[in-house]
Amino acid sequence: MRLSFIILWSLCPFFLLSWTQERVNGDSGAGLHWCTSRVNIWLNEDGSSKISGGKDLDALRTAMDVWNSVECNHPELVEVGLTQDRDKHGKGTPARNFIVWRTRDEWEQAGYSFSALAMTTLWYDPGSGRVYKGTMEFNDTQNWSVGTPVTGTDVWNTASHEFGHFIGMDHSKDPNATMYPYTGGHDMVKRDLNNDDINGICSIYSKPYKDCSDNGCGCTNGSGSISMGMVALLLLILLVFVLRSKAGEY
Repeated sequence: MRLSFIILWSLCPFFLLSWTQERVNGDSGAGLHWCTSRVNIWLNEDGSSKISGGKDLDALRTAMDVWNSVECNHPELVEVGLTQDRDKHGKGTPARNFIVWRTRDEWEQAGYSFSALAMTTLWYDPGSGRVYKGTMEFNDTQNWSVGTPVTGTDVWNTASHEFGHFIGMDHSKDPNATMYPYTGGHDMVKRDLNNDDINGICSIYSKPYKDCSDNGCGCTNGSGSISMGMVALLLLILLVFVLRSKAGEY
């Protein structure tokens, strides 16, 4: 099973729709979702080489809290500790969900565009859409920034967007939404959710998903993966931002 696509959107805000859910086969497959009330996440202890004092990891925690603060049924994003694990395929310990900043060599070896800010990868059951693992990778060649005023690419802003993907949200065409796929230098708009983002997560999890331990997820055999990220391109004088999403065998 392999799917790849690129979406370009620049000068047509009058065609905008609202939030969408990430799906196994584009618009026709099962919606991606977690079957648990708690998603445990490890943070790679190295963080970004561009930010000192652990402020980059604090920004990740703040972005988690942004989604956790939504008052409806949805998975809670929980930091369970720091890790030295850098292997997205889980051969290290722990072999579950984690967030890492990638070096130039790692980013190149993964085949990612250097203009991409971050990539979120979800491993899921292709029959039910149940997500059972996720990783979030940040491109450490970018000029990362924390705090205010923003002096580069804001960690909190980017992480809020990526955590939306992490829990099953696809992109929104509401330009005021955190899940809007385009950003610019020093952008802070995506730090906090708007009504479109809140409606999306509450709709996706309006039907409580049971823990998979009680076979309540409709899980079937097989697996797949899907990666989501934001890619920036400079086209003539216009700065256009591109979403790249690709899926392949796990």
